[in-house]
Order: sequence, then structure tokens, then C-alpha cells
Amino acid sequence: MGLRVAITALLCCLAGATPAAAQGVFAGTWQVVDAQIAGWVKPGDKYQPAIDEKFRHATFVFKKDRLVAPSPFDFARQARLFIAPATLNPKSADFARRAAPLVEECLDRTRGRAFVLFTSYARLREVYALLRDRIPFPAKVQGDLPRTALLDWFRSTRHAVLFATATFWEGIDVVGDALSCVVIDRLPFPSPSEPLVAARIAALEAQGRSGFEHYMIPSAIVRLKQGFGRLIRSSTDRGVVAILDGRATSMRYGATIVDALPGATRIDDLAALDELFRNS
Repeated sequence: MGLRVAITALLCCLAGATPAAAQGVFAGTWQVVDAQIAGWVKPGDKYQPAIDEKFRHATFVFKKDRLVAPSPFDFARQARLFIAPATLNPKSADFARRAAPLVEECLDRTRGRAFVLFTSYARLREVYALLRDRIPFPAKVQGDLPRTALLDWFRSTRHAVLFATATFWEGIDVVGDALSCVVIDRLPFPSPSEPLVAARIAALEAQGRSGFEHYMIPSAIVRLKQGFGRLIRSSTDRGVVAILDGRATSMRYGATIVDALPGATRIDDLAALDELFRNS
């Protein structure tokens, strides 16, 4: 019975089953309970309904009360947000060559103490190959050690730099000065070639809704907030998030995604970090 339910759940996700349909499938098998779900985006954001729907389809929690709680952190004081120039596009052939100097400058100004996060192993390897002989800080790449050992190394090594991908975008807690910089290579849209993503987009478009508007953008908002969330883990933390994707400002959808982030102070020049990290 358990295996049948699990398979049914997966098929419902793939097919984009509605909450009502899925509840019918699980009637008499699972008890559907109320849940309080913390809002992923700012109150009143037009993408909140789409993100709620994404949560329900992913978890099969269909009845919910939304709890929007204020953050305990002063992001404007503690965090800086840098976005690369609008001309820097991760789809361009020379992206790694143009992005690497920005990564290097971030690391120089924060004296390491950084996660450099990528959406693909190929881009990670490309950028790391350009920087590995230029970084004057201890550096490792995801895969050099098991995940837990890699985190232990990062926490215990002064000025460490970790180049990593998806598994380090969430569920990582490094409190204090050990992590003062998070670099994100691009806006983290899900891959439309993945079967689950393709199925959800197809289901939305069959309803006359835009898959990009109602699935891709909400997914990128959630993912980017997860990456951003690695930085500020206590009221005394401080640091910078650097997004290397110029579409974050040059495209309307990019600005929408960035506007959903916590209210860090925006900077246009990485030299502004010197004041933030003075005496650190």
C-alpha cells in the first residue's frame, strides 16, 4: 500500500494534479492536515499565490494558513547586494572569462570566507580553472571531500573559499565571520528539460497559463532566496551576496526576482565592501 501511494504521489506531481484531485486519490489513505507556511516572498507580492501552489504540489499539503513573520535580522545594515553589469549574460560564450575577475575581486575584498555557488558543474569547473592559481586563500571544490567533511573543513579553515553547486544552496548553516560572501553565478531557473519541470509547465500551459510566469519565476525566487539565506545566519553576521547575472537588472523578470530578496543594501561598486569589513 505504501509503495502504491508513493508512486501515485509522484504521478500526481508529474501530471500537475490539482489539490482537489490529489486529495481524492489519497482519501482514506493519508490524513491531509492544516499547515502554517512561512511566506517566501514579500507580503503582497504577486508571485505569492504561485509559490503557494508550488509548495502544495511539492508536499501535498493543501489546506494552509500563511504566516508572514518579520525577520530578526537587519539586512540593510548587515548585508550588501552586488549585481554584475547588465551586459554580463551567463548565456554568452565569454561569461566565465568576464565573471572570473568579479569573483576574484569579491574574494580579495572579503579575504576569502566565501561560497561561490553555481547552477552547473560545467560552469563551476570553467570558472575555477580560471581562478585556482590566482586565489591566495585555501580553496576547495565540491567533490574534493564528502559533503560533511567539506563543511567541517570550511568552518575550521581561516579565509576558506568553497566552489559548489546545488547541494550547498540550502540546508547549510555557517554562523559568524567564516562565511562573509556568497557569490551566485546566475538566476537559478529550473531546467525546462527536466521531466518534472516540463510536466508542470505543460500542465500550466494546458490551462492557458504561462509556464514561465507561474512556475519558472516563482521557482527562481525560492531558489535565489535559499542561496541568499546562506549569508546572514545571526544578528551579528555581515557580508555580501554577489549575483553575476546581469539579467537581474536588464530584464523585467530579473528585477522582479531580485526585488523578492531580503532588503540588503545595494552597491554598484565592490569597493564599498571595504567599509563593511573594516576591522573584521
